[in-house]
Amino acid sequence: MKVFLHLCCMSDFLFAIDGYLSNYQRVSVCDELISQLRKNFPNQKILLLNKHNNSFGLESKVDYYFYYGDGFMVGKTPNVIIEDGRYSRPYVFYKTDAGTLENWLPDVGVTDHVANVFNGFLISSNLGKMFGYERVFRIEYDMFFDDEEILELKNHLEKFKNEDYIIFGKREEGHWKAKHLTQMDLHFCGFSNIMFEGFNVLKNDNDFWSLSDRIQYWGKFTEYYMSMVFETKMKKTVGTEYPGLVRDRFPKSSFDRISSSGLWENRWLDVPAICRISRDNGKTESPDELLLFYRNNDLDFLSFDVKTNFGYKREGKLSRNHWSYEILPVNGDMVFDCLSVQNNKKHHFQKTVNKKNLIELNNRFLIN
Repeated sequence: MKVFLHLCCMSDFLFAIDGYLSNYQRVSVCDELISQLRKNFPNQKILLLNKHNNSFGLESKVDYYFYYGDGFMVGKTPNVIIEDGRYSRPYVFYKTDAGTLENWLPDVGVTDHVANVFNGFLISSNLGKMFGYERVFRIEYDMFFDDEEILELKNHLEKFKNEDYIIFGKREEGHWKAKHLTQMDLHFCGFSNIMFEGFNVLKNDNDFWSLSDRIQYWGKFTEYYMSMVFETKMKKTVGTEYPGLVRDRFPKSSFDRISSSGLWENRWLDVPAICRISRDNGKTESPDELLLFYRNNDLDFLSFDVKTNFGYKREGKLSRNHWSYEILPVNGDMVFDCLSVQNNKKHHFQKTVNKKNLIELNNRFLIN
């Protein structure tokens, strides 16, 4: 644990930048954010919470620097939570006029860093309180604001000085989520010390699942987890919640400038997505059909080439926001060999599908 601080006068709230700054690319974008905050908020102080042991010299550019290296990845969900129906399996979805594409993500390997995210919020709050601040405005390290939109942020922060929280992207979405669950965007938000009073740093899986019992969310999606942490305090506090996606409210700003590797980043990488099919909103699934969903929602240009062992083949190009699908009968062992090219990056995968393993496909399409 390392703490560096520069003595300074107190102000209304403390900026807290949170990140795992493990290489020069990550450090570079964080440095840009620090400079942007210095320019636009010259009287506000900045805390940098780094979860990597190398500071790369950034401690000299902020008022408070803290290294926290005791994080952990949450492991497999306990069987008792799955068996009694409490577990919220992570999934993402994409809606079209023809239906909804679902991607049911595995339990391990996608959002296992959720405890580290919670600890980052709590530690930022505790450090802010220790240094004399009642409020913290937390920003992810790879955020960068548009010049006009940061002026809008200033207006929000003036209001936040008299509140216990300010949340962007508060919403309820997802057909299969529990009715009481809410989620929030975590790119930036504000909170007073009150919001994290009574919480302790999570040190292991037992701590994590115990807190899950308290907040009534048994899953690993960070947006749900932190929203439900906030919910435990909202009845006795005052703040502002802005609904809808934060990207829609700040459309010209840059989010997630550094892409992390792993299953989460690659959740929509396979083109086509090979899907199970439901025609009754998920009640039942077709036992002898599959659906190939071709989609390009994020890139300027995408090309694909699909070959099989049963005569089906397709190649083509997809422009942004284009999608299409085909339904095929499942007969024998169907081997798919798929290549896609996105922004000059090639992605290749092979998958064998038959009637026995059809149910194991992560993707499902709910046909309207």
